[in-house]
Formats: sequence, structure tokens, C-alpha cells
Amino acid sequence: MKKSLCFIGYNISTCSHIRQQLEHYLGAYVDTSTWCLASEEPPAFFSSCDLYIASSHTMLERVRTALPEGASTLVADRTINTDNLDLLLDLAPGTRVLVVGTSAETADQAIDTIKKFGFDYLELLPFHPGEGASVPEGVRKAVTMGNAHLVPEGMEECINLGVRGIDLSTYMQVAYRLSIPVEVLNAISYDYVEALLKLSVRRQHILRLNKTLTRNMEVIVDTIDEAIVAINREGMITLINPAAELLLGAPAREAAGAPLGRYLTEIDFAAHLGRGEPIRDDIRRYKDAHVIVSGTPIVDDDGSCSGLVVMLRPTAEVEALETKVRRELKRRGNVARYTFADVIGESPLVRDGIALARRFAATDMTILLEGESGTGKELFAQAIHNASQRRNGPFVALNFAALPGELAESELFGYEHGAFTGAKSGGKPGLFETAHQGTIFLDEIGDATPDVQKKLLRVLEEREVRRVGGNTVTPIDVRVIAATNVDLPALVKDHRFRGDLFYRLCALPIVVPPLRERRDDILLLIQAFAERFSGVALRIEPPLADFLRNYEWPGNIRELQNVVKYICSVRVGDEPVTIRHLQPYLVRGGGPGAAATQPRPEPRLEPAAKGRELEALHEELEERGLVPTAAFLLAELRRSTRANRGLGRSSILRTLREKRGATSEYGLRNLLKRLEEAGCVDTGVTRQGMRITALGEDFLESLGDLAAQAC
Repeated sequence: MKKSLCFIGYNISTCSHIRQQLEHYLGAYVDTSTWCLASEEPPAFFSSCDLYIASSHTMLERVRTALPEGASTLVADRTINTDNLDLLLDLAPGTRVLVVGTSAETADQAIDTIKKFGFDYLELLPFHPGEGASVPEGVRKAVTMGNAHLVPEGMEECINLGVRGIDLSTYMQVAYRLSIPVEVLNAISYDYVEALLKLSVRRQHILRLNKTLTRNMEVIVDTIDEAIVAINREGMITLINPAAELLLGAPAREAAGAPLGRYLTEIDFAAHLGRGEPIRDDIRRYKDAHVIVSGTPIVDDDGSCSGLVVMLRPTAEVEALETKVRRELKRRGNVARYTFADVIGESPLVRDGIALARRFAATDMTILLEGESGTGKELFAQAIHNASQRRNGPFVALNFAALPGELAESELFGYEHGAFTGAKSGGKPGLFETAHQGTIFLDEIGDATPDVQKKLLRVLEEREVRRVGGNTVTPIDVRVIAATNVDLPALVKDHRFRGDLFYRLCALPIVVPPLRERRDDILLLIQAFAERFSGVALRIEPPLADFLRNYEWPGNIRELQNVVKYICSVRVGDEPVTIRHLQPYLVRGGGPGAAATQPRPEPRLEPAAKGRELEALHEELEERGLVPTAAFLLAELRRSTRANRGLGRSSILRTLREKRGATSEYGLRNLLKRLEEAGCVDTGVTRQGMRITALGEDFLESLGDLAAQAC
């Protein structure tokens, strides 16, 4: 689960810049909000953040009384945007410069930062607006960091270095406080290194600046595991870190000033320097091994290339990292847990389906699983994977009904850096790449958009993927299993599904039967689920056994599982199970029998049983990422119920889309069905609409902050 932090600053530009920076580097692990004191109230989740970062000590003291008791706080160390640092180089030594900040503290911090970058030969004078603020006589130049509107009138020149970002030391503290993997710091460090290296190589002739930058770079570069070498326009080594010394077998004293081509003879560095072209992951032999060589040009203001920052990675390390990644993916859940031994049933339809699936598992062809919702199609898919030669590879699943089309595309095929707003730095591999040498399970394939269908067809034909925003293709070795609960041929006929894709998918079709067509398995399944959920066998009274066998089970296996969970929760001791132990919706009209036609009050649960039921429901919804949506839905139903009116599904769907963004009708229908099965929602009859039950009220209250926010 993501951690949360709030950055507290004075003006909008600072808060916006810092938020973008935090989301860029830590967005995968942290939800970031901001509080701009100049124009905003605290954000909605202000009181529950895991960490509060203030722009300065003054700012922290100013808001301390507004922070929750015991809050974890941090004052950000700030650094200059090195892209604009060259603007200071034109100032002659001894020039008097006004350094403008929002307060005395921020102005002093800005001066200290500028001096650390080697500009201590300037006379830097602090200035901030407020009572008694005055400009020293004769000062006509000003420097600001994103606060140009605060520069006093009468300045001949204003150098805006841009909003100061967060320093690497602060990122290290954030990573430690929020338990973020240390590997994230490598990406941040590399960006800092690249910026500093470019500035250093371009301005070597300015000794004062170069000495300071070199000291900063040495500290940062020496802590990075990757081998890094910087060369000038003549191809001579100007910087080499310890990892590169070890890899090339060249001590820094020997390598400095030597041509990099002496060590890597297969690469024409002069050609790359002359054209200003990057080196894109070239694999070259070095001694008795291979290395991957990448290079980023250092481009001067006039557009000429003045050097390269070169990174060297042994292929053995990359292979080891790939193995580690695959292991981590397996740990995170990209693994099939079920086998054919987990498919419960003795009916001919089930046994025939298992036999067919076993034969298909031995092939590498695409399989299409057809069946109603809740019949166990993913269980069959996982069993097929575990019975195939790909059993040691990843099993990756995607449900098209749970994602909007544009998200499904980037999830499936991945994206490159900068492909769209919010894209992670460095891009992200898609699920097809993640499933390499394994199986990808495409659930609810009938909900795929036309654009995704078109790209899926190409992947199935070419066995290669192109990331969103990318130009290169990546070969993949993946077995595809698709599943649907709709009539795909009918969709093809209505031109809502591509016929050529359908024929690719249904190479090996398997029909997973609904529960009503395998009634002899119902009691067998009930006992198996009861053993799994509570560790005991149920004594089912004959009238109830007949009721359960004759019920139509529109929710199939999933509905039956929920019924058994409910029974195990409300049953006391080892008493026999009767119709009174069923959920209210089943008894009101769920099946045949006299008892099913008479409405009755909801059974009273013992406190412990009710707690177990609500805990099980919360755990299930949390696994599916539906707890916030369920809280919002139940809060809406509670409001309407207290107003003595019901809500229809179309009305709920409209409200969800207005207030919570994209929501599919299919997803809402499944969520309502689950809440009804748990006894939290009463769907009523005819046009009465849905209402919240007493158990639903209890569940909503158990959600704490989420319930308060939804209300």
C-alpha cells in the first residue's frame, strides 16, 4: 500500500514544482499532496499523511500547530536547478547581487546553495519583501529562484534560476522514513550526476566552479554501482568512477586524460562526438566478457557536442538483475497458485473439461475459455499454465472489464519515457514483456476496445510488442489464454469485436460449465469450501440440500463460495445448517421451496460472527482495490435510505462517474452483487430501488476514515 506525504510551502509555483519532482521519482511508492499557505486550505487527507515536508524551518514552525499530534516532519534541503546555473557565469567577480527569497531564511538558504556551487566570488545580499525591506544602494542585479514577482523595481537584470528542487539528501531521508526501496535512489542519483557532469564538462576552464562541482560529483558518482566515464570532445577521459576503474582495469591516475577508445576499441567515439549522437545500449566485447555501453551527449548552448557521459554495464550483471526482477515478480503475485487438483467436481462436464484442458496444456497454442461469470475460468487458466512447459515462468493476468481502454493499452504493451503526462521516468514494461517465457491471461476479452483489439492481433501474429510512444519492437515468447463471459461470435456479427482476432483466440476453445449444469457437484463444493473456510464439515438438513441443488446459481461458483462463507459465519457450534442460515436475498426469492417465498428478517449475527463476516468482506474488497468505491457506494445508499427512498443502478452509476471518474457498468454490477451477497445491500423488488441494510451500516462504519470521506 502506498505511503502518503504532504509538502508545505508558501507559493503555488514552489508547491507545484516540488510535487511534480516527488511524483516523478517516488510516484510508484508515495501519494503526494501539497499545502500552499498563500492560497489554499490544507488538503483533504492532510491529517492522515505519513510524512510532512516543510520548505523551511520557518514554514514548519508556522504550521506546527496545524499538524496532527506525533506527526513525522522533515525540513527539505533545497538545491539549484543546474540547467540555468550558467546565467551566473557572466557576472564578474565582486558583483553585488540581490538574492530574493520569500523570507529571510529562504534568502539565506539560496545564498548558501549558490556559494556551494562555486560562486563565492560574488557579493550575495539577501532580500525578502516585508516591513523594513530595502535595497542596498548601487545594487542593480538580482537573482531569484522562482520568485520573480518578489524582485523589487529598479533592477537592471533579474536572473531567475527557477524553483529550487529537493536535494538528494532529502530524498534519502524520505526513502528511509517511508521504507522506499534503496534502488529508487539510484535513478535519482543518476539524474543528479548527469546534470552535474554536463555542467562540469562544459565549464572546465572556469576553475573555481569546476573544483566545487568536481567535489560534489565525486561524492555522488563514487556511491553509484554503475561504471560511469565522462569524456570531452577529443574523446579524452575527464572523469571516471571507482566502478569504471574496476571494470576497465584502469586506475583514475592512469585513465585521466587518456582516450576512452584505448579501452573500448570497438566503439567509434569520435563519430558519436562529431554528430552529437547518443550511444544506445551497444553490446560490445571487452576482454573475456561483454558490456552494454550507453552514452548521453553533452550539448553546449550553441548546439555543439562537447563530450559524452558513458555508462558501462557488464551483461552478466544485467542478466542477474533480470533474474532478480523475475523472482520479485513471482513474489509479488505473478504466479499461478492453482492446479487441476484444485478443480472440484465429479460431473461429466467438469471431468471432460479437465481432460480437454490437460491435452491443450501440452501445446503452446492460444486457448479461449468460455463461460459465465464466476464459473472458475481463471482457475482453469492457472491450472493449464501449471500443467504446461511454462510452469516455471510468470503467470500474468489482466481483466479488461476493470480498466479503461487507454489504461489497458499501456498496461499490456508498456510505455516509453515521456509517452504521456504522468509516465514514469524511464518508461515501464507492459504485461506482455513481464509474461515473457510464461503465460498471459486476458480475462473478459470481449470488453477490449477496438484499438487494443487491433494491437492484440498484431502481437498474436508477430509475437513482438511496441511500447506506447516507442519506435522499437521487443520479441516476446508468451502463451496466451483468453476468457470471456459473452457471446463473442455475436459481437463479431455486430461488428463490436474483430473477427480476425476471434479466430486467433479460439484456436483451442474450452467451455467452463455454469453451476446449474453440474448440480451433482453443489454439495461436494459446499463441503470443500466449508473445510477451507472454517475447517469443519457441515451437516446440511435435507430441505436445504434440495433447495441448494435446485437453485439456479446466477453467480455460479463465486456466489456459492460467498454463501458458504456466510453459513460458516452465522452457524453456532456444530448445529445443522437449515434455510434460516442463508442470506436474506436467497430466502426472499432466490429459489424454489415454500420458505423461499416468504420474506423474513435478517438473521441476527453474534458479534464475533458479524465481525468475521465484515472482516472477510473487507479483505476481499481490498484485494480487488474496491474498498474506496464500496465506501462511497454505501454512503450514497445510506443517505437515500434515511430519506426513505431507494436508488437504481443507473442512478448510482451516474453518481459514481460524476464524483469518482471512470467506472464500468460491469464493475458496478459485480460490486453490488457482492455487497448484496454479504447482506450489506437490499436490492428490493420491482422499482423500490436499492437500500443499505443494518449489516451494511456496520460495514460502512468499520471503514473509518474512508467512510467519513465518502460521507
